[in-house]
Amino acid sequence: MTDHAHAISLPQPEAGALYECVPNFSCTQEDGVFPRLRQAAESTGVQVLDAHSDRAYNRTVLTFLGSPAQTERASLQLIEVATQCIDMSIHRGAHPRLGAIDVFPFVPLLGASESQCIKDVQRLAQTVARELDLCVYLYGKAALRPERRELASVRRGQFEGWYREIGHASARDPDFGPATARRCGPVVLGVRPILIAINFILQDADLELARSISRVIRSSSQGLPALQARGFRLGNQVHVSCNILDYRITSPRRVFARIGLLCREAGSAVQETEIVGMIPRVALPRVDRVAMQVKDWRDAKYLDCWLPAPIQI
Repeated sequence: MTDHAHAISLPQPEAGALYECVPNFSCTQEDGVFPRLRQAAESTGVQVLDAHSDRAYNRTVLTFLGSPAQTERASLQLIEVATQCIDMSIHRGAHPRLGAIDVFPFVPLLGASESQCIKDVQRLAQTVARELDLCVYLYGKAALRPERRELASVRRGQFEGWYREIGHASARDPDFGPATARRCGPVVLGVRPILIAINFILQDADLELARSISRVIRSSSQGLPALQARGFRLGNQVHVSCNILDYRITSPRRVFARIGLLCREAGSAVQETEIVGMIPRVALPRVDRVAMQVKDWRDAKYLDCWLPAPIQI
């Protein structure tokens, strides 16, 4: 499909709106590409809050805040740098991935409505396809196809599957841009609420235990609501890696308690907890943070610290 396949007329952004962007890059901070990515973001006036990198995942999660205009400029520059510099045909890592920017979510915060954020991201998708000639998919609340609301559906088969099938299988047709195989992979843009990415590091490096716990606790197995979970081995450690989709329904402490119980039943324990990116203060009060043995903590990881008013989402 061309970038005109879903041409839509979109109004201009809201004044005073603030978006959080959390692009996931298929590289580490030690990679020579990352300084260029950070510089590209900061040059547009957005506020870079955090960069979390994992060598075993071969992945870096960047978090920044800005107005709709600022985040649009930063997004275009980041996408251009990443897709020019990262070759997915030689990329290897433990985490599932689809492109040089595996996923690029926008989160509407203070003064920003979800409906306007969706329109802004859909407009950005058209711009990326037109100006950078890239294959673009929309997921989450910005999805144009219901089967693409879930990121896992868009990412199915990872980069290798996409590269083989793009231009040949209609399920791979982009929402915007060319259906052409490129070594940078596609760009996946979306809109979602605040998501908490959190890793629970087990005392024993037992991958099968981590996978078993993940199967029990995730929502798709009738476990905890609003929770995605997967077991990974990272070097000498084993993680139960979780995405909490709604912390108001399932808190980090609740997930920790459930994993801890399952570990004890297996004769193990949670050794420590790792927060990836930012988190609302209400989702992780100090008493929970201490009980969960959150490693490398700093209060600047509270998203609230960077906002002019408390989060009401």
